[in-house]
Amino acid sequence: MAAALLCTLVKGAIGVVLITYVWIIALKFLKLKPRNIIILFISVIIISFIILFNIDIKSSSDVHMAGLIEPILNSHNIPFGMGLGNGGNYYAIQSGISAWFVTHTGAESFFGVLLYQLGYPGVLLFLGFFIGAVVTMLKYSTEHSGELRGKYIIASGILFSLLIASLLQESTFGINFSGILLIIIGIYFSRIQNESENSV
Repeated sequence: MAAALLCTLVKGAIGVVLITYVWIIALKFLKLKPRNIIILFISVIIISFIILFNIDIKSSSDVHMAGLIEPILNSHNIPFGMGLGNGGNYYAIQSGISAWFVTHTGAESFFGVLLYQLGYPGVLLFLGFFIGAVVTMLKYSTEHSGELRGKYIIASGILFSLLIASLLQESTFGINFSGILLIIIGIYFSRIQNESENSV
């Protein structure tokens, strides 16, 4: 799957693979705490975009960052969102508007679009699911050793990478990418659970 994602040459897919590998190396081999890794990732993202915003190069990174930041800053005006289909790239395409002009609706950021469309309730459910799933996988990883521990770390890394990618990629949760990936994770997790139960 990792090789297939890299071969797409798509930024989001490559990002998911790289983040997952960094997560695995940091947890499994460097024995870092998950909290420290999360702080590192968020710091790198913030620093990168501060640098990109302050140099005189116009790139799509501006849209990705604005699509994340603007809905957060304006969320108090629409705490329950504007409703499904009212923001993001697909809305821009349907309306014949450039994504540059709809960053306030979360264009190019799945998290921004989610916040704009479904408000705080939608974001809380989304974060609750992913954070809960990652924490559960990490909990299982501490209860096992060897190959089983590694498998739980891999599964948690994939979920974490999707969450991070969703901040800056609107297409992260498209059915043709993460839909398939999440189904595979579900099957993978079921097999891990079976292996775990059989090893007891």
